[in-house]
Amino acid sequence: MKAVGAEASGSLPDPSHGKDTEKEFQAQVKKYAPAIEDTVTVVLSSRMYADINSAEGKESVKKEIKDRVNRLLENEHEPEPKPSTCVIAYPPHVTNVYLNEFVVQ
Repeated sequence: MKAVGAEASGSLPDPSHGKDTEKEFQAQVKKYAPAIEDTVTVVLSSRMYADINSAEGKESVKKEIKDRVNRLLENEHEPEPKPSTCVIAYPPHVTNVYLNEFVVQ
């Protein structure tokens, strides 16, 4: 089983400063992508199709992914010096997980 297509979102563009904070957010979270992808793969590969076939099963998987990723990120410290374009809060945390496509093999 493999989850295909993940979405992450940060702040929306800030019209008062003319910065594209969504682009800055994506650049800053990019360094976490391998660890997050590994976590998602481990969680999904530990489940059988019957475990995630129901809405309740999908919610359980999403919660487990969110909890594991947040544990992974909880010790992340704010960079020194903090870049003036930094748009993510420290420690970074996941508030929602969206599973937008499944491929079952």
